Amino acid sequence: MEAELSVEPLPRKTLIHDEINKEYDLTARTLDPDSLERIEHKILEKIEGGDEYAKFQLGQLFFEQGMFTDAYVQFCRILETDVQAKYQLGVMYYDGLGTHEDPQRGVELMISLAEEPSTEGTHLRHCAQYNTGLAYFQETGVKQSDEEAERWWILAADDGSPEG
Repeated sequence: MEAELSVEPLPRKTLIHDEINKEYDLTARTLDPDSLERIEHKILEKIEGGDEYAKFQLGQLFFEQGMFTDAYVQFCRILETDVQAKYQLGVMYYDGLGTHEDPQRGVELMISLAEEPSTEGTHLRHCAQYNTGLAYFQETGVKQSDEEAERWWILAADDGSPEG
């Protein structure tokens, strides 16, 4: 059984995404080099202007374009301040995308996000719970436990509510 975590599409804060999408088709699997350079420049301008979300958006652009090493570097820079970066780094460590494969570190990040007390990571919490259950089921990064897998999957299915 392949031990690969699900990569969920992340919600986009519409200001920067919509602004860039007016000029470029961001649904394209691979952007041409000129478009990629212009988008990167536009995002860097946003970062220089103080747009904190643009820091994540730059990493996500790299991730979606398969530039995993660049994505890894960018997400590491903002790990402590951006829960979406934490989620993506969890996937990257687990699957060895842009970094050495370290499923244990990937699961640690997923659990950290799954247990995140703030409301900022709510949209990714159930994905992290599901992925944690998968790790326990597949014995990847943690000791195999059907009970733990089930517990995490129930939380994910209930969107975090143990009462349902």
